[in-house]
Amino acid sequence: MPRIGAVIREVYHRPGAAALPAHLEDHYGIRVTGTARLAEGVFRVNHDAGPPWVARIMLASRPVSVTEGDAGILRFL
Repeated sequence: MPRIGAVIREVYHRPGAAALPAHLEDHYGIRVTGTARLAEGVFRVNHDAGPPWVARIMLASRPVSVTEGDAGILRFL
């Protein structure tokens, strides 16, 4: 079980924001034209392939199966 200090740091200082545009471009074959932070770990992503997306950087400590479940719910919404 992670220590509470590590969890708090991860929740409020999620790494990966700087790498998000390149990751989305590589994974989805789009060109990111801009990002804007909406909340901690949540970004509006403008790109050349259609309307803006909302991207969420999940916690590294979160199990992949739980993250995939969250993604399914967010797609539905």
